[in-house]
Amino acid sequence: MHGPPSPRLIAPLADRIGDDADAARIAEAIALFWCDVDRDLSPIVGRRGVTALFERSLQLTAAAHPGLAAWRAGHELPADPSALKALVAGQADADAVRLGNAFGHAFRELLASLVGPSLSERLLRAAWGPPTSDPSAEEPT
Repeated sequence: MHGPPSPRLIAPLADRIGDDADAARIAEAIALFWCDVDRDLSPIVGRRGVTALFERSLQLTAAAHPGLAAWRAGHELPADPSALKALVAGQADADAVRLGNAFGHAFRELLASLVGPSLSERLLRAAWGPPTSDPSAEEPT
C-alpha cells in the first residue's frame, strides 16, 4: 500500500506562483511546469510519449472544465503547451488557478496510473516544485 502523495504534489502550482498571482503568471507557471516535465520524461518515454500524456491530460481536464472543453472543440489543439498557456492567460485569475491545478492533477493521476504512484512522484519531484530556471529555488539533493 502506498502512502498519500507528498504535500508538495497536492497543489501543482503552489511553489511556482504567489498567493495573488494573475492569470498571466499562472499561465507562465504552467508553461514552465510543462517544460520541466518534458525535459524530465522525454528521455524515459520519448517525445511522442510526453505528447500523448499532454494530450490525454488535456482531455481529462476538459471533462471537468467546460471552458476548456468548449475551447478544445473549436480548435485542433496539437500538443503545444503555448496554446494551453494562451488559453490560461485569457482566464479570470481564479479560473486560471483551477484550470492549472486540474491539468497538473490530471497529468499526475494519468502518470501514476501508468507507472504507479511512487515512481510517478519520483519522476515529477523536480518538475512539481519551483521552476528550474531559478537555481536558488532548487531543492538540495
